[in-house]
Amino acid sequence: MGSGTDTQLTIILSPQAGGTVSSYPEGLSCVDDTCQGDFSPENVSVTATPSTDWAFAYWDDGTTNLYDNPLTVMMNGDKSLTAKFFRTFRNAVGDFRQSSGDGDECVIYVRNETDILYAACNGEAADCLDQAQSAGYSTGSAPMIGSIIVFNRASGALSSGHVGIVTGINGTEITMQDSNWVAYHTIGNHMVDVSGYSIAGYIYYTP
Repeated sequence: MGSGTDTQLTIILSPQAGGTVSSYPEGLSCVDDTCQGDFSPENVSVTATPSTDWAFAYWDDGTTNLYDNPLTVMMNGDKSLTAKFFRTFRNAVGDFRQSSGDGDECVIYVRNETDILYAACNGEAADCLDQAQSAGYSTGSAPMIGSIIVFNRASGALSSGHVGIVTGINGTEITMQDSNWVAYHTIGNHMVDVSGYSIAGYIYYTP
């Protein structure tokens, strides 16, 4: 421990596998997912470094998400932060490995193009959003080029849901590349007005 005037900085890695943190001046020591250090009342610069296939998203100070990296922390008292990391996958837009022919089931095609983990998208397509969240990927309700769109289950052709890769956005009109929509096991790139569908959400290749 430092002198009586020192203050303690605690940083939680969320998750631990996502990356590491360091400080300037040096002084952080990490055990498992918790890093701590004692600093005199001055500015401390903290840097988050993601692991391979992860990306740093933000710092959480308990009330606000902070996006600067490095981040300057004024140690005028004990401080606690969470360094939030998310898994990443390949942005296939502009570099599709297969753009025609037999793409198999939609889930298999999306996995083959993006290299997203099997655990993050398998079985019925409608389950991919929850699976991706559990696997550590960033998700949300807004489309992004390169993201994976996840359709909820609906009667008929979407009884298991559907997934595709977003290649264009124009309001509620989403252009996506996928398999098993335009025809059985057939790859296509087509526009869908998603206002007529129940969308579970989007899985982002980077936060």
